[in-house]
Amino acid sequence: VQSEKHCRYGFMWTFLNAQIVAYYFAAGRSGETPRKVLGKSNGNQSILMDAYSGYNALVKLDGWDRAGCQSHGRRKFFDAGEDSPVTLKALEFIRWMYLVEYEAEERNIKGTPEHLELRRTRTLFIFRAFHRWLVEERPRYGPRTPFGKAIRYALKQRHAWMRIFRNAAIPLDNNASEAALRVVALLRKNALFLGHDESGENHA
Repeated sequence: VQSEKHCRYGFMWTFLNAQIVAYYFAAGRSGETPRKVLGKSNGNQSILMDAYSGYNALVKLDGWDRAGCQSHGRRKFFDAGEDSPVTLKALEFIRWMYLVEYEAEERNIKGTPEHLELRRTRTLFIFRAFHRWLVEERPRYGPRTPFGKAIRYALKQRHAWMRIFRNAAIPLDNNASEAALRVVALLRKNALFLGHDESGENHA
């Protein structure tokens, strides 16, 4: 965003569900933005997100259940070293979970009780095996090593990732949100700057 002395950052937030994609411009990255947009949970609502701490208030103060993005965990293992046996095994566990989702899509049962049962009978077994393996591997890598960081991230996200076993409507990742941000990236590439905050609101 252009400013009198130097440019500063503005942030375009993306919120979506099965029906809509909503864009919201904010001058900062504060957790007050998702609280303002989403409001309080009715007691049985989940929001799928990465581990960004800006959503903590939405969970603690407004009653939203935090669901985790499996794709973010996968990316951390991939970035740690794509040719490593540890990375390949972690990616294989995650791939097996996605194969169950592909089967649900092929059977046209996504989001149904049948899909939830499929997750509970097949994905949950894979998920538990994955996390037992992570616990076994954790002592072999320092907390600041790439593998150590990836393993510890996955273990911290365990409860958030397990939301998929309560609600079949929750996807394994927020890739749809990432895809929705492409239009923002294209705008940034073509326009380079926004003139002021009101311009950001107009673009949203």
